[in-house]
Amino acid sequence: MKKIIICLSAVILLMLGMASCVTAPQITLSGTDLVEINAAGTGASISFVANRDWSVNSSDSWISVSPSSGTASDQPVTVTIQCEPNTTYDTRRATVTIVAEDVRQTVSVVQAENYGIILLQDHFEISSVGGSFQVEVQANIPYEVVVESSAQKWIKQRDTKALTARVLIFDVAANDVEKVREGHISFVPQVKTKSTSATASPVVTVKQGPKAPSSAIDLGVRVTGYPGAVYKLYVAECNIGAAKPEDYGKMFAWGETDTKSNYSWPTYKWANGGMTKLTKYCPRDKASDWDGSGGPDGKIVLDTADDPARALGGGWHTPTSVEMEALLAQCSWTWTTVGGKTGYLVKSREEGNNNSIFLPAAGYGYLTMRESAGTHGRYWTSDLSTGEPFNAAALTFSSSEAKMLMYERMNGFPIRPVYVEPDPDVIN
Repeated sequence: MKKIIICLSAVILLMLGMASCVTAPQITLSGTDLVEINAAGTGASISFVANRDWSVNSSDSWISVSPSSGTASDQPVTVTIQCEPNTTYDTRRATVTIVAEDVRQTVSVVQAENYGIILLQDHFEISSVGGSFQVEVQANIPYEVVVESSAQKWIKQRDTKALTARVLIFDVAANDVEKVREGHISFVPQVKTKSTSATASPVVTVKQGPKAPSSAIDLGVRVTGYPGAVYKLYVAECNIGAAKPEDYGKMFAWGETDTKSNYSWPTYKWANGGMTKLTKYCPRDKASDWDGSGGPDGKIVLDTADDPARALGGGWHTPTSVEMEALLAQCSWTWTTVGGKTGYLVKSREEGNNNSIFLPAAGYGYLTMRESAGTHGRYWTSDLSTGEPFNAAALTFSSSEAKMLMYERMNGFPIRPVYVEPDPDVIN
């Protein structure tokens, strides 16, 4: 019996000794438990030894790991951590966790924010009289504001503390030339970023309207038909194609930029031969009016490319109905004769303003003839009739009255160009 007891004791001691040789699950990192990755998402790696089969997972979808699992080993294993580019302007954080049975080892991943400069608006159009504009800037790095050298004489930054300002103010001088000018302002980063490529330098584009043409006549007319603004209206001295105020000049069908010998629906550019077969400028959804591809285009104002006055440059355009009505209401109209041609002398009513223009009774083109020259005048505006899209608005006059009416678009009428700019005496 004593021998049996001794043998049992030896077996128990042997089993306990064997159990003590089995080690617990372990994960041993070879380096830090913090990984920093730049905004571009360049990969990083971690190394560890795991004495059990292991797996790796990430807490966020913008992180991927490879390989994601493996077998137990006494040799270091390297796992690559790859992050998607950080397109936000904030640092982001996540974790990568190594699991071996019931043991976990967490590694923190920190990805740098995307450095950048954001401009809430990057295009500004300024009138010829000058003015100011504000640029709202959002940036998480310092930057320098650089006005290109060719524009430094007419664009000036009012606030010189560009590194701390969120709203920058620029003043624009009056344009003293009869053509549009353009300038650019760059916002140049002043630090190197953590990404693989340099942060872009956003650019503001400033376009300024031309000085009123020397042939533009100020009749003291103010137009309030523009939202929230008052404009000065200038009128050209002559009709398009005329050398003198009393000359009739050229005639145009509405929306056409070339003159022709026959003004009729079969020859009209924006119709397939008839007034109910329009191919451009038609807001009314009726089969009897539209013959173009697709549905009616909804256009009710001349496109720039279809305005003969725009081709003159210098900011000229065919007057709108509102501008023509302002000319009617704010000036005196007197039937008279100039240079042997009858028409209206249109004179300013503004105190101290003696300017005037002459609108000859040029008649109109219909088929191959010029009708009613010397007794009637008809001048196109840039506005379509929304009720009957085969018509457009025009100024019409005879010796007895001048008013606005609608006429078929295929007729040939002269055009008296106008120019507008913000009234410097009114805060718009």
